[in-house]
Amino acid sequence: MRRLAVLALLAGCTVGPDYERPAVPLPAAYPGAGAEAAPRPAAECWRSFSVAKLDEPVAAARAANSDVRLAAARVQEAEALAREAGAAFYPEVLGGAGATRNRVSRRI
Repeated sequence: MRRLAVLALLAGCTVGPDYERPAVPLPAAYPGAGAEAAPRPAAECWRSFSVAKLDEPVAAARAANSDVRLAAARVQEAEALAREAGAAFYPEVLGGAGATRNRVSRRI
């Protein structure tokens, strides 16, 4: 009973005033500070640096990586084969059921 009373008292205690998040002003030069700044798609994240030299290597990488989906499929296949090979280390559970009926003849 004492424990219940102590728990009821502790539940009514307040730790402090309600937390309010402080306002942090953004500098005017920050890319997301203006209302006109639209979020860029993640596929073109290098453009946020405003460096034209990055466009050429990214275009070359995209041209050379046309088989990314195929590579991802190969990785998934390798993971599946590894799981299949590791399955031999787990115990195997077998089960079966059967029923028979025997009747002894009383005639001889």
